[in-house]
Amino acid sequence: MISRRKALAGTIAALASASGGASARGGYTRLSSENLREDLDAIWLTLHEISPNPFQSSEAGTVENLYRQIRARITSPTYVRDAWMTIAPLLGALNDGHVALGFPGLMNKAPHYFPVTFTVDELSGNLIVEHDRSGILPPGTHVLYIENISAAEYLDTTTRAFGGQTSALIRSRVSRTGAWTSAALFGVKAAYLLR
Repeated sequence: MISRRKALAGTIAALASASGGASARGGYTRLSSENLREDLDAIWLTLHEISPNPFQSSEAGTVENLYRQIRARITSPTYVRDAWMTIAPLLGALNDGHVALGFPGLMNKAPHYFPVTFTVDELSGNLIVEHDRSGILPPGTHVLYIENISAAEYLDTTTRAFGGQTSALIRSRVSRTGAWTSAALFGVKAAYLLR
């Protein structure tokens, strides 16, 4: 059985490389299709290790079908950002306790290297800067694009991966667990289009 420590191994290695300065653009690090399939399989096995019913209110067969569809789409090398977007729907199909999967140390540390945390504006529902440790982006700045990914796509990817049934929960997910999405998509820095 693949251990929990092997889950997301390829993504972790890419993020560690970006965090260590080997590449400032971790989202552009390439993963082999074999490694990505292994990571997906490790996630799937780990889900069943930690919970007898690792699914939301959806039928288990629906989630199993999603797993097979995602695995079938992994046919060629891909970038970390694309890998994250591919796997995110499977993470989002889990019970709220899925965060208890626990990413290994390097994955947990990687988001700390990405300086910006985002949140969702309560009135407009738009992506805004919550905090920037580099001091470049003022809090409350509205974000239109990060690299070539629209703010709407960033929000969708984060909420699909980590859930968000209400506006308050979406804000919380983007602010807290969105750090993993940021690190996976953008490495340690990114270019922005702001409003």
